Amino acid sequence: MKQKLNILLTCAGGELIPQTIKYIKKNHKFNVKVVGVDLNLNAIGKTFCDHFYQICKPENPKRYIKEINAISKKHNINIIIPTSDEESLCLAKHRNLIERKNLKITNADFSTLKIFSNKVSTYKKLEELGIKTPKFLEVKSFKELLKLIKIKKDFVLKPAVARGGRDVYIVSNKANVEKSLNNGRELHCNLNIFKSKYAKKIKNYPLILMEKLVPPTYDLDILAYHGLLKKIILRRRIIPHEPNSGHIFEKLPSKILEDFKKIAKNLKLNWLYDCDLMKDKNGNFKILEINPRQSGSVSVTCAAGVNLFEDLFLMYFDKKIKSKYGLKKKIIIKPVKNLINLQSR
Repeated sequence: MKQKLNILLTCAGGELIPQTIKYIKKNHKFNVKVVGVDLNLNAIGKTFCDHFYQICKPENPKRYIKEINAISKKHNINIIIPTSDEESLCLAKHRNLIERKNLKITNADFSTLKIFSNKVSTYKKLEELGIKTPKFLEVKSFKELLKLIKIKKDFVLKPAVARGGRDVYIVSNKANVEKSLNNGRELHCNLNIFKSKYAKKIKNYPLILMEKLVPPTYDLDILAYHGLLKKIILRRRIIPHEPNSGHIFEKLPSKILEDFKKIAKNLKLNWLYDCDLMKDKNGNFKILEINPRQSGSVSVTCAAGVNLFEDLFLMYFDKKIKSKYGLKKKIIIKPVKNLINLQSR
């Protein structure tokens, strides 16, 4: 008989949350009930959950924690899986008010998540560990920005703290370039357009000014167990600026494996995380960011045959997890955006 588990899944409005719920429930060892929460009453995942609640923003932590606790007690929740940066940080910071004997939150300590939530602190920590990062400069003011872009031809400018790759400027010397990608989150333009039209509008300092890396973009699913790297899966985005439009699973380079064994051990990582990578002009992988929660497209990895949620549930019971470093064969997965094949309540 399968063991029963009650899961609370935050941010149930993510584009691929219905597929995520499908794989949370589709496992060989556990009978799972999913309680979803989201800011939006009509979140896309609502009808795929066994129960659903609209909750407040984590920026109001006192009320947010009160609501999470009430829902957790009502449904006897065993595991809370945060799927947004802000919620993961809030839950980690107030862990002592939430966790109890039979309830665990699937994220690392708040101090570690704070490092991941800021690209400057992430890059500095990686450098401290001897891991190569993109060439970058921290920009603390508009005055500094104007000074630096005088000596840079091609560069990427992004907030040090941001969610979902928002407010990214990719600037080059190409003439008359101005186009928006990734649902308006990325803007590609030339230097003259950036200086005359956009530079003064930027308010969210500090910024990261970094070298331009070469498409495509890669996602890395990272599962760790008390500082030990257990699973790491590399997938290349079919469309670089669209993380939810499908992936090609590729062989994991030994350098990435060794780097993340070091990261997991040093930061005592536990549970599931997401990392974005690209290559520099010499073909070397560089870490763009490590997110303080699982990937929004983690269901793609589950569809490729690696159900990371079953591993999470085994970890909850302190059971042994088989290590898996990359996939042996190339697999292409395109998520089904038409949800007709997923059974709703």
